[in-house]
Amino acid sequence: VYILFKIWGYNFYFNLHVKNMGIRYYSIFILALLFVIWYSFFSVFLGLAQSSDEIFNNWNFSLINPRYSATYQSSIEVILNALEPAISEEIVRYGYIIILLTILKNRKYQLQWSIFISAVFFALSHISNFFNTDQAFDNVISQIIVALGLGCFLGVLLLYTGKIWINILIHFCFDFLVFSITDIGYLTVSVFRQNNGWILKSGIQLCILLVVSYLLMSLNKNILKNNIEKLVG
Repeated sequence: VYILFKIWGYNFYFNLHVKNMGIRYYSIFILALLFVIWYSFFSVFLGLAQSSDEIFNNWNFSLINPRYSATYQSSIEVILNALEPAISEEIVRYGYIIILLTILKNRKYQLQWSIFISAVFFALSHISNFFNTDQAFDNVISQIIVALGLGCFLGVLLLYTGKIWINILIHFCFDFLVFSITDIGYLTVSVFRQNNGWILKSGIQLCILLVVSYLLMSLNKNILKNNIEKLVG
């Protein structure tokens, strides 16, 4: 991606300097990070909740432990397997967004379409889980739905901060928590495992992510436009 950007005449910004950062900028950034922390745990425990009381609170943290991961054999494996997609997918996201911003330059909804289309690409990339994992059909569809919302949020956040490493760190944390679910965690009978509850679960996550993405984008259009101008001219 770095080489292609250089060939095309664009700079690859791992840590873009954002102008006019003040109290408002940092306040919103801190709120966004607090949301990320909350949502990271919420999204995991939403699938582990055995009753409605465990959806927003009363979380059983013993169900998350990288040492006893149901997916990998050691904490090192959990870390490495969470880090690989975090780095690769966030760099690819950066590439998609820059290309889309360039293609849609001078269009009325350049920002919105670039974010949404890049999120669609991110969501569709999870289709491969149908073929290279033993996950159930509804689990993969749920991942695709949630990935659409997460792609929108991470896309907006990337243009807001201009820092790929922040996105990589957030993406890593999401995957790290998911990969750290224990065998007992997967054996729990979730309230969303009955009567097509996965549709409701996915819908809740998607709505939360889309609403937060919209707020982050609509409240910071000037910063986003300035960063876009610096990225693609």
